[in-house]
Amino acid sequence: INEQLKSSKEIKIGQKIILFQKTFKTKKPIEGVIIHVDDMFFAGIFYNASDVLDSADVQNRIDVTFNREGDANYFFTTRVLKITRRGANKGTCHIVALAHSETLYRTQKRRFIRLKVNIPGEFLPCSVTKESGLVHEIEVPLKCNIIDISEGGICFESEVETAANKIISMNFNLIIEYRGIMSEVVACHRRKDKFIHHIRFVDLELELRDNIRKYIMTR
Repeated sequence: INEQLKSSKEIKIGQKIILFQKTFKTKKPIEGVIIHVDDMFFAGIFYNASDVLDSADVQNRIDVTFNREGDANYFFTTRVLKITRRGANKGTCHIVALAHSETLYRTQKRRFIRLKVNIPGEFLPCSVTKESGLVHEIEVPLKCNIIDISEGGICFESEVETAANKIISMNFNLIIEYRGIMSEVVACHRRKDKFIHHIRFVDLELELRDNIRKYIMTR
C-alpha cells in the first residue's frame, strides 16, 4: 500500500499532472508530465499549450493536481518559477519550473475527482443482445437529476428504482451534449422519497471524458 504523500518533493518523475491558473486566457487546465525533481524545485513538460502558457504569469500562484495510482487524487497550490518554450518532435512544448509545496491536500481516495452538480438528465433501462446490441426496454426516457459527476461516472437521483448491474442509456448536457451514453448501475439505494443511483460509464469516448475533466477543473 502506498504511503500518503506529504510534500511535492516526493512526486516521481513520469507522474502526470494538471495545471490550472485563473489567469489562463482560455480558462482551461493543461496536462503534462513531471521530468525533473530535486530539493529546490520540480518541472513538467507540456505539449501544444501555447494558447495558455505563452501568456501565463510567472511568479503567480498556480493550482496543481494529480492522481497517484493506487492511492488518491492530490491537490496543492504553488508558484511558477520559470516557463521555457521549446520546439520538439511532437510540436511546441513548454518546460514549466514550479516551487515545491509542503502542503498537499489528499482530495479523494478515488481514481477520478468528483464534482457536486445539479444537472437534469434522463435514462433508459436497456438490454444487451448479440443480434441488436443495446436495446431500450422503454420508449419514453425516465427523468433524473445528476448530483455529482466524474470522468468515470455520475450519481443521480430519481423517483424510479433501478437494480444494480443494470445497463442504462444516459442523456444529459455538460456544455456539449451526451446522448445514448452506455452506463452501468453500480448501486442504488433509497434516500427519503428518491432513489440514489451510482453509475459507471462504459467505454466513454475520450473527447467526452476530456470534456468532463475540463469542466470539473474550471469549477
